[in-house]
Amino acid sequence: MNLAEVFIKRPITTTLIMLGIIVFGVIVAAPLIALIAAIPFAWGWGLGWSDIVIAGVFYVITGLGVTVGLLPGEDPRDYEVLRQMIVDDIQPQSNVEWLWTLDLVELSREILRYRRLKKSILDVHWATAIEAILRRLDGEGMPTDVMPMVHLYAKRTAAEWRDNRDAASETEARLRRSGVDKHRH
Repeated sequence: MNLAEVFIKRPITTTLIMLGIIVFGVIVAAPLIALIAAIPFAWGWGLGWSDIVIAGVFYVITGLGVTVGLLPGEDPRDYEVLRQMIVDDIQPQSNVEWLWTLDLVELSREILRYRRLKKSILDVHWATAIEAILRRLDGEGMPTDVMPMVHLYAKRTAAEWRDNRDAASETEARLRRSGVDKHRH
């Protein structure tokens, strides 16, 4: 049985673990071994203890921060659940079906990422728009000296709209009463 057959025939989690060990060995361990092997050749030619300590500290710091395939805030369990759902649904049999299924999993994850990004962008722009609308609504007819307070209140209300569901409901109801509906196109 060759290496490709081993990866295809084993359960996907075992395959991912084996792949992770190989990737770890190549990406993390190999450069460390090469660095250690180079020390005797460079010692005394500009390489000293301080260089070794600095290199070791930075190597550990950067190595601990590596997360392959995940963006900040993503949970590896979410990917595993998505992958398992798709594999259970499709039940691939051949190697080609497995490749297509795993591609579908990756594409599905990308689609979910883009949807989260789109929602985040829309939320930021809606918060900015809500702040501007509240400034106009609350600042109408107000004296100039209280406008900084109106701006602060509008900014706080827009931030609460973005971060708090109850506050969002209250703000949206207030905007609807004023003739502004974010769901109207």
